[in-house]
Amino acid sequence: MPPATKSNKGKKRASVAEADRHEAGLNMLSLIFRTLPEGDAEPSDYADWAQRFCSTVDYSRGYDVTEKDIAPFVNSACERLSGLFPAPGEELPEWAKDVLGPGFDRMYAAFKKRAGASLKANPPAEPNVDLATGEQDEPPKKRRRIKRESTAKTEKTPHPPKSPTPELLGAIMFMSRPVSPDTVAN
Repeated sequence: MPPATKSNKGKKRASVAEADRHEAGLNMLSLIFRTLPEGDAEPSDYADWAQRFCSTVDYSRGYDVTEKDIAPFVNSACERLSGLFPAPGEELPEWAKDVLGPGFDRMYAAFKKRAGASLKANPPAEPNVDLATGEQDEPPKKRRRIKRESTAKTEKTPHPPKSPTPELLGAIMFMSRPVSPDTVAN
């Protein structure tokens, strides 16, 4: 490689400069997570962090970071902020709608998809109720089995079986020895 001359000394090629800008934007996004409040932080701490995160995302867009590269960071931020910011029952502030809104939407869609798959795998035990009318679906009727009459009639014995006769007992052999009726009776 030729030695650097005064004319190109300190200058980088355009592709290298773009790669450095892109990497710097990604580094900004990963570093902001180090300042995420933890433990017993106040709700205002999470709101402040969310505002700094949104500013960092906007700033990284100026560093040629694409939305495809930003999306995982936004998803991670939404997972960590879920239930903490915005507080339950509150709307997302205007300054957060462009950045965090799509992340919360993706998170909600994934939740619905998992819940739907879970319901398909394990249907609820309670009856279906139409929420619009409040009417309950009728449970499916059980089919009763029709007893088939057997064609061959079996004869039942009217008395219990009798004990073996002494002649039969003599014919039974235990361990290769004949058994006498006196031995069995004891």
